[in-house]
Amino acid sequence: MTHKDDQDLEFQDITAELPPSLPVPPSNHSTVLVEALGPSDAVQAIQQATDWEEVLTLLALGAHHYLPHVQIYLLKQETLVGYLDLQEGGLDLTMVRRRRLALSAPSAVHQVVQSGIIFIGTPPAGDLSINFLRGPAEGPDRRLVMVPVVVSKKPFCLLVGELESRLDDVRVPMARFAIEAALVLARKVVRRRRHTNPGIRISSHRLLRARPSQDSGPRAQPTPKTETGPVDLEHLLGRLESGGQEASRAREALRATPGKVIPSLIAQFPGKLLIDSEKLSLERLPPVRSCSAVLDALASIGPTILPSLQPLLRRRDRLVRFFATYLLSALPDPASVVLLARQVADREPLVRKMALRTLRLFRETDLMRAVRRDLLQQLEISDVRKRVDVCRILGGTGDPAAVPVLIGMLEDEEPKIAAAAHGALVSLVKQDFRLDARRWTSWWKENRWRPRVEWVFDGLVHRSAEVRTSCAMELEELMGHCFGYEVHLPKKDRDRIRKRCQEWWNFQRWWAESGITEDPGVVRRPLMLPGRTTKAD
Repeated sequence: MTHKDDQDLEFQDITAELPPSLPVPPSNHSTVLVEALGPSDAVQAIQQATDWEEVLTLLALGAHHYLPHVQIYLLKQETLVGYLDLQEGGLDLTMVRRRRLALSAPSAVHQVVQSGIIFIGTPPAGDLSINFLRGPAEGPDRRLVMVPVVVSKKPFCLLVGELESRLDDVRVPMARFAIEAALVLARKVVRRRRHTNPGIRISSHRLLRARPSQDSGPRAQPTPKTETGPVDLEHLLGRLESGGQEASRAREALRATPGKVIPSLIAQFPGKLLIDSEKLSLERLPPVRSCSAVLDALASIGPTILPSLQPLLRRRDRLVRFFATYLLSALPDPASVVLLARQVADREPLVRKMALRTLRLFRETDLMRAVRRDLLQQLEISDVRKRVDVCRILGGTGDPAAVPVLIGMLEDEEPKIAAAAHGALVSLVKQDFRLDARRWTSWWKENRWRPRVEWVFDGLVHRSAEVRTSCAMELEELMGHCFGYEVHLPKKDRDRIRKRCQEWWNFQRWWAESGITEDPGVVRRPLMLPGRTTKAD
């Protein structure tokens, strides 16, 4: 049975190209020396990858930032086939490829692969599949991490690692790695590489050279190629569109001379689009780097572009505002969060949805906590206009931790600040008690432990049409549908849809925690559901 989504993506079944038994490198080329990649570098490198082998190697390097031991298994005809094993000593490509695990019998591994949901925790003690995946040196004080990569509804591979119990949950970064890898694997440009090159190319400036495992000599460092002389921007953009090594070298040249190219790139933003701008859809939007060479160039330069990007967020052209907002998703920086929070109030629905989606991905990360801390410190200054702006930003972030602070500002002696705090509270919790701090406090004590998404459900039946509109917009972005909800429906119909949304949410939460592998046919996004375990501070 062929899914419509598969046809839209023109998905190429990469696993079908794999031989029954993956080729094992010669014994004198069994160990590959690697350099660790930070989370941002790993995501950026995955987005630039040109073949599936490179994607999987980068996926392992990104996960290795959090997990001391990482393995990746490919799914081939109901069997997990070992592909790579990454530890502190390097990347092993020999022994792991002799490992096979059949998924014919029920097991925790089988459930994870079929459900597509990340597993972090202690599996059942009697599950033999777990003993197979765990290395002999892994102790019982570690939690098992299993991250499935699902490409166009088909399980492609499984990343397995161990997490020390004392460390924080790594679900968010692991989900980010898996999503980015799946997006790249689904593109038509992915092609199976021949197993003839003893080196594994990570990018144009990172070449992991295979060497004999008994060699203990010093490692040769590759010399990156850099551009010299005047910058020919049009030539660099053309090289970005060509892809491969030329694109990687062009990105390095852009990063080396940002001051020379940023003004020109901003002047032609968003550049020649490679997608149909008349049929923009968040569901089928490619990675931001794939939308145009100009966007690729700006994303390659990094957060340095933010001061120049900010004016584009206020342009009249909705396409400029949309792609400027989308570009922020590739620039993880506290300043990006602040700009996204302002875009939540944009007059264009697609821009608002993009801002909400990106903020939702950022919400449970250290980045959001750092922004919250900085914003709360700015509330202590005396500048009224600055404090009003901070209140609006707090409301746009969707961060429940700001609620107590905003309630305290309702009684501020400056009317503008009290009004801004009120507006931020309405945006955050989808209720409206005007400036009555006592009623806000009472509501907060009763509802602070509920996931924020349930506050949004309650707002569907609020007396204010403005509140109902904002709730419907958030739920549409979260679920992809809203069960036919319309703002001006009779209250009885709105309440019926609210109950249905609540049932949907409860079912998603139960389904994700139950381990059931059969999809009952409802719309679900297990990796994208926020607030399942998040509680307000």
